[in-house]
Amino acid sequence: MARPLDSFRSVGDGAAAAGSRRGSDRSTARALASAIAALAVATVVVSESTSALDPVGTASTNRFDSGTVSLVDDDSGRSLVDVTNMAPGRPVEACITVTYDGSILPVDVTLSAETSGDVVDFLEVRVERGRAADFGTCEGFVAGGEVFAGRVSELADGAGVDVGVVRSARESIGFRFTFELADDAAAAGRSGSLDLVWEAVP
Repeated sequence: MARPLDSFRSVGDGAAAAGSRRGSDRSTARALASAIAALAVATVVVSESTSALDPVGTASTNRFDSGTVSLVDDDSGRSLVDVTNMAPGRPVEACITVTYDGSILPVDVTLSAETSGDVVDFLEVRVERGRAADFGTCEGFVAGGEVFAGRVSELADGAGVDVGVVRSARESIGFRFTFELADDAAAAGRSGSLDLVWEAVP
């Protein structure tokens, strides 16, 4: 019957066989140590790879606060103009200051109008932007450029006229309005009213 190779030896060769077994045992131990070392390295690599998949920062709170957009003027509830018996060639001038009171910057400012009555079809207006001035009187106003010129009805029909950009908090813009009745016989005996509307668009 066959025998395992590690038990095969010839008579009188005991010392050599013993030395051979010791050498074989050391080789087996080194191979086992190498296998354990390789396993340890593999374990470390797998462990590090797994930790890289762990979620980070899931306990953090993310906060969102909405800003505000707001415009105020200095009319204090007063009418900018209140004119009776208008006539062609007699323009009426008045000023108002609009201040941005929001937190979102910058914003575009537009001007439009809401009207009633039929005189607005014959009422012409010129709008200038400039340095803030005293309400109504235009004292201290310094013109910076014209932003609109035409019939009041045109100002009411459109989506709004761009009148400037606000880039800083509490920035103020002065406006001078010059109203004049058209030289048209059909304008006689008419009346109407006008609300000016400013809008800030982020």
